[in-house]
Amino acid sequence: MNVMDMDMDIYKKFTDRVTPPQIEPAIQLPFKPTIDAYKQWESELPILDTYSCSNALSLLAQALLSEQIGSNQKLELIAAAENCLYTLISNCKTNLKGANLPLRRQQAELSDALLKALTHFAQVHIQAVCSTAPSNLPQQEQQDSTSAFTITSLALYKSMELLASKQLLMSLVYQTPQGNFWNTVNALYQLSESLGLQQAEQLTFDKKKHMSIEAEFKKIHFFHLAGVNRFRRGDIASIDQILSQQVNGITSSSSISGNSTLSIDLASHSAIRYTPEPADDSDSLRFLNPKKLIEFMSSEDAIIREQHGAVSLASTKPRLIKKVIQQLIPNWSSPRSRQSPRHLQSEEVLVHPGFDSIINALVLRANPDQPKKKVSASTFSLSEIELVPISHDSLRQRNSRSSTVINAQLKSGLLANSGSGIWAKNRQKQQTGKSNKVSAEISDASLQGLQFTVTADNRPILRVTDLIAIQATNNKALQLAVIRRLNRLDGGHVSVGVEMISPDLKIASLRSTKNATEARSVIFLQGIPSINQADAIICPMIIDDKDTELMLKVNKQTSHFKIDKTLETNRVFSHYTVLKKTEVD
Repeated sequence: MNVMDMDMDIYKKFTDRVTPPQIEPAIQLPFKPTIDAYKQWESELPILDTYSCSNALSLLAQALLSEQIGSNQKLELIAAAENCLYTLISNCKTNLKGANLPLRRQQAELSDALLKALTHFAQVHIQAVCSTAPSNLPQQEQQDSTSAFTITSLALYKSMELLASKQLLMSLVYQTPQGNFWNTVNALYQLSESLGLQQAEQLTFDKKKHMSIEAEFKKIHFFHLAGVNRFRRGDIASIDQILSQQVNGITSSSSISGNSTLSIDLASHSAIRYTPEPADDSDSLRFLNPKKLIEFMSSEDAIIREQHGAVSLASTKPRLIKKVIQQLIPNWSSPRSRQSPRHLQSEEVLVHPGFDSIINALVLRANPDQPKKKVSASTFSLSEIELVPISHDSLRQRNSRSSTVINAQLKSGLLANSGSGIWAKNRQKQQTGKSNKVSAEISDASLQGLQFTVTADNRPILRVTDLIAIQATNNKALQLAVIRRLNRLDGGHVSVGVEMISPDLKIASLRSTKNATEARSVIFLQGIPSINQADAIICPMIIDDKDTELMLKVNKQTSHFKIDKTLETNRVFSHYTVLKKTEVD
């Protein structure tokens, strides 16, 4: 096939759609354009300074965009820099482990620098794609399509792979790609399909496998559809790895079939969507069937094995807990629908993040005149309770567990290695009465939840699935909520979506009747009889002691409760209904 026989419109459609990179002539290549010179330059980089190295690689890619050398030479140099870029991305991921939002300044600067480097690396490859258009080829290369197709195939794949890496890194800082990202992704795939290169495989970034342009394209769209801003970073990484392994099971076609529930418009600036009924009639539509992916996610191969509620770490394959899979599958199988409409609402509130902060806020509310008073909330003795790992299943009925050899060994092991008495029976946990809170601005609300914004200058305190209490500035009442979604906005500000659990909270004490002098503070949720909602508690641990009771003191009146049913246990908290026993004046 002669290159000049290619349809010129194919490349023109692509170059018309993709925004050309901004070339900075003042940025010069910091070495001679040879591999040896690059290696010498890389060896002198301060590799432990990830931020400086990321900026250096970003400038290198920008310089290559303006350098007057051939596409082959540019691709060779950018390929030589890939290992360094991959190392920096790995370092950044390590740096982000356990990071809350808003990100600390160093974390924000590092991730932003790497995202910029990934963008410029992708632009070098996109520029190489454009250079293989027939009108841009030298006369001698117009007679031989082999060289041009080799460059185009590699550059198309690497462009798509770098955009996928950018998307993953964005997800780890809870950012979402916008319209121009999707325009570029769709345009790259449309060009590869027009040239018949969508199935051509290339060695991946990590040098561990080969993937095609089509596989990367599908992975990018299905990763977006997963709604990963609702998950923690470990789960996000596992979702990405699972898609890499299972994406070839997602079939695509230019015509709709019964199971083609999803579609992508290659001519659009939009991500994947659910196929409308009736389906649009357009040559640019590609219909996708995720049936095999969903079957895999529903199988034992995708689920982390649990034993007595503990997660097994034996498998090296990417897996997810059942609760995450139950949230994930509906995103790939049916359109999302809101249970109640949102309405605009503007209000300043205080947010108390985390269980301890909520307890301290309740203590402060009960003792407003003594904010510095220390409140003692001693913990249970290990000898008085069961040690049961948190289960990730939503249990609807409370299952009583008897003592086991495992529990006995765990307790004896912990007590034997307690060092300076950290597990001693009379150890006291002190709560200072100082609440860790931040200001936020509510933007909209619904019957089930709220959306608010926390500015970038606040402390890093927010994590997906964490408990928070929300308090209006003119009201002492605390409302309990769970963070369901995080979005990092421009400037590092954070948009937070929460699900409301209870409109008013009280503090109660949980204790074992075997040792009535030791108690632990928990959150008490007043029931609503009119809607058959029982009294309940929220606590940061599993309760498996049959003799545990709850004490709630209001206006000098003490009520006693017993644990009834388990509503939910997860990584962050346990939720139980309780039954009233007696009242004592």
